[in-house]
Amino acid sequence: VDKTAPSVFLSTPAASAWNNSATPAFIFSFIDALANNASCTLYVNGSAYGTNAAVLNNTNTTLTANANLGNGVYNWNVNCTDLASNLGNATVRTIYVDSTKPTALINWVNARTNSGNGTNNNTLRINFTGSDTNIVNWTLSVYNSTPVLVATWNDSISNSSQVLSYTATKNGTYTVNISARDNA
Repeated sequence: VDKTAPSVFLSTPAASAWNNSATPAFIFSFIDALANNASCTLYVNGSAYGTNAAVLNNTNTTLTANANLGNGVYNWNVNCTDLASNLGNATVRTIYVDSTKPTALINWVNARTNSGNGTNNNTLRINFTGSDTNIVNWTLSVYNSTPVLVATWNDSISNSSQVLSYTATKNGTYTVNISARDNA
């Protein structure tokens, strides 16, 4: 007679992990002293999001959310029922879903040449906007015509516009590139 519930272990996503998929994959396993397999169900915020009726004992198994999760915070866990109808529950974990890519936009580049007092000052003024509520950082880079990186800036602003200046050491053509990265 089997009266012991299976132990259920969550593998990934890790606790408080960020995910960029609206249908994330959840990996788990169960261990039971007597049952070779179990029926396991993925729960997200208390609702069933997928079931596998033939999960093998002590084997990593993947369940993918069977419906889109919008951007937001979700609690997830897996329950497994062995052949004797004993129910085992995994500890609940939190996952952050952010399937929207951050945006980084160069609004304008203004080249100014100031001559006077025997000096030539070539300054690029670069206006850009980084947009995402979960932005980790943006990187703005300036390359000369070779193309060699001649300047770079990194920051972690969100949803704002900035102006940066670069003073060129030589006349020529310059390329400006911006990228952004968020938590997911």
